[in-house]
Amino acid sequence: MLALRLLVFLFCLFGLPGLYAQRVFVNTFGQLYEINTSTSPYTFREITGFCTQFTETAVFSIAVHKNTMYYNTNGSSRVYGFSLDNPSQCRIIGDFNSMSGGGGNEANSLTVDKDGTIYTALFNRGMLMRMNPATGVVENLGPMAAGGVGIRSGGDLIFYKGALYLAALSGDIFELNLNNPAESKLAISSTQFQTTIYGLISVAKDCANNSVFAIQADGRFVELDMDQKRTTGNSFFVPLSVFDGASSVEDGNTLGVNIDSIVIKAPCLDPAA
Repeated sequence: MLALRLLVFLFCLFGLPGLYAQRVFVNTFGQLYEINTSTSPYTFREITGFCTQFTETAVFSIAVHKNTMYYNTNGSSRVYGFSLDNPSQCRIIGDFNSMSGGGGNEANSLTVDKDGTIYTALFNRGMLMRMNPATGVVENLGPMAAGGVGIRSGGDLIFYKGALYLAALSGDIFELNLNNPAESKLAISSTQFQTTIYGLISVAKDCANNSVFAIQADGRFVELDMDQKRTTGNSFFVPLSVFDGASSVEDGNTLGVNIDSIVIKAPCLDPAA
């Protein structure tokens, strides 16, 4: 039954026109899967054998940067990282408790930026935090609020065109102010969703654009127009409890190649010729 439900998910999400091959992952409560979008029909494989030297392997929230998968477990303040090529190569990246006053076990969301920095938001304390994956050093960016009202994390973070978005417990999606999280703003109102948002997932629409989906608690994936700050009206139902998603483009990058500059040089001429 689980395999059937995952195949439905693959067909609905990656059967949409224009989505290119990429690395995409989803997790239920405890299980982690990679979706292979280069096969027809699309296939998936469960990732097992990761971080077996540790006791915390029940995946709760995930994030991907290049070839590294990051995850935490429910009620844990620690972040683990392992190689996607060799899941047994695992280490503890850091501990959010180091800068949260003991509230790091409220971390219920993970994402990364283009530099690989790991971000999380705390459930009850409503703080935005980030971690250097190379050193494990944690920085508390401060409490999240919009219009003077505190924001509590509902379950996921994602970058889109350089901006960080949070699925909040209120059911709203907020654009977070990285310089001052207390000055964040509402992006998409909860009135556009049927129930609470559990997760956010970004996939490549084409070489230069990404599509973002909100994952509702009832299993419905709702497509978002992040530029116009609204839902598109497109959605589909998945009879599977997907807690979180991660992809190659969740940091806001696109799959295309960006050319920063072109330098034209004249050919060398032999004066003796």
